[in-house]
Amino acid sequence: MDAYVADNFPARPHFIATLNYLRYKAGYSGTATVFVGKSGWLFYDDGGHLDQARNAMPLTATERRAWVTTLAARAEQLRSKNEVYIVLSAPVKELIFPDKLPRWARVGHGDAEVLEADARKLSQPNLVALRSALVGERLLHSDIYTPYDTHWTGYGARVAYRALCSKLNELGFAMEPLPLNNFSLSNSRACDLAQMLGISSLIRPYSPRLQHPIQVKLKTTYLSDKADPTRPRVVDTGLADKPTIQLTVDSFGEELLNFLYPQFSRLILSHPKDGFYREDLISTYRPNIVVLEVIESGLRFGMSPASEPEPVVRDRIREYFREQ
Repeated sequence: MDAYVADNFPARPHFIATLNYLRYKAGYSGTATVFVGKSGWLFYDDGGHLDQARNAMPLTATERRAWVTTLAARAEQLRSKNEVYIVLSAPVKELIFPDKLPRWARVGHGDAEVLEADARKLSQPNLVALRSALVGERLLHSDIYTPYDTHWTGYGARVAYRALCSKLNELGFAMEPLPLNNFSLSNSRACDLAQMLGISSLIRPYSPRLQHPIQVKLKTTYLSDKADPTRPRVVDTGLADKPTIQLTVDSFGEELLNFLYPQFSRLILSHPKDGFYREDLISTYRPNIVVLEVIESGLRFGMSPASEPEPVVRDRIREYFREQ
């Protein structure tokens, strides 16, 4: 039908958008990368067919041991420099809204909760799993994710922000989250899944974004010849009495940064595509805090390259997994 319309109708783009919208309303997707769930909710299929929600590829004991071992090594290395290390896992939308999925895709809890439990039992409480907190936040803000976008909204990112502050306090670095009324609300109109489906012109997306007044004063310096959000950069806020943080963040991190700008004097930012652990940036800028934020479907790869902690810690981890 698409080929016929392309040959015979000059208004093809409008016709195709309408056709895609009718398919969508009937519960069908015109692309393999988008899954249509209940009540018109859209989900991204990266080829794994919602594997986190289905618990289709659970981590093996060997994978979990390797992951926690490197986590311990990184935390140990930074602790020796009086720096704090935290991993923050951004859940895929299907883990937060399983009720919008068919029943066959409602059995999973994601990798983060499994790895967080392992790490905490081994006295390595440096991983923050967010699924439970976000599910609870749904009772207050049902729009922590929206039907038409892959990413959390400002309200979802605020949950991650509060959890990060709580973890910092647990690890001995005092930081209290700013109240909600310090931030202004706007509509980012994010709808990447609707765009993939070709229906963005026929919907009215609402995606709440929360921003702080300090953001108009930010000074950004890129560390490469290209200026885009995936390139390493240094952001100076002008708040001289605040600490420094180095963050490796994916696209989920962009909304989270809106809450972090007023908490730090300098943010050194990088993207996971250039490495999950940027020792070069850490040694150059000597941050007080180092954070890796990564989407939960990529969390299992976040401890690459592997490294070893002190022998006594390594042996305790091996013994723990030997008993699993």
